[in-house]
Amino acid sequence: MGLAPDTPLRLSGELEAQPDTGFVKAIDEMLAEARREHPALLAAQARLKAAAASVEESRAAGRPSLALSANLARSHSDQAMAFNGDTRERDRSIGLQLNIPLFEGFERTYQVRNALARREASEAELADTEQQVSLEVWNNYQSLSVETRSLARTRELVEQSRQSLEVVQGRYRSGVGSMIELLNALTAYASAEDQHIRALGNWQTSRLRLAASLGRLGLQMI
Repeated sequence: MGLAPDTPLRLSGELEAQPDTGFVKAIDEMLAEARREHPALLAAQARLKAAAASVEESRAAGRPSLALSANLARSHSDQAMAFNGDTRERDRSIGLQLNIPLFEGFERTYQVRNALARREASEAELADTEQQVSLEVWNNYQSLSVETRSLARTRELVEQSRQSLEVVQGRYRSGVGSMIELLNALTAYASAEDQHIRALGNWQTSRLRLAASLGRLGLQMI
């Protein structure tokens, strides 16, 4: 290396500290949260509500209806005294209106059946969406758990190789260790750093995938 045996060796830098994994909740809690807040599920629920309302509207269109109406009118006319002077009139009326739909063959029955079919399709869509979201959350949660354990292992490997390198450095400075031993220790430490960096990248990717499956945006949302 072209250095004196007593020259202290400095590592290029420190790895990023172990990321915070306290955000990881219990899987049951995450599944429940996804069912409440996932945009795809909220949209499917809205479509189901609209389909159910269409069924009620179709049924109501074929039923008799009763409407209450009220009217209040005032009139004022100016006349000469010879014609009994001014006159004021008030007209009040209250009425009930009964509407009975005419028979239109079976068209209204078909409308109700079509509305029911759309509601059933919306129910099936909601069930499929919920199953898909739950499966994605489960898979991404398990993937993140695996990457979290891998990240911890590579961090331990970095610390172990760092300690070994410090021991070899001491031996080299004291003239006991060889250059080959020092180079091997440096290579082992660099390899451990590389593994940890890859593990950190995989962990961040898994974290983003879990956030996406929960219907969230960005790392700050998980």
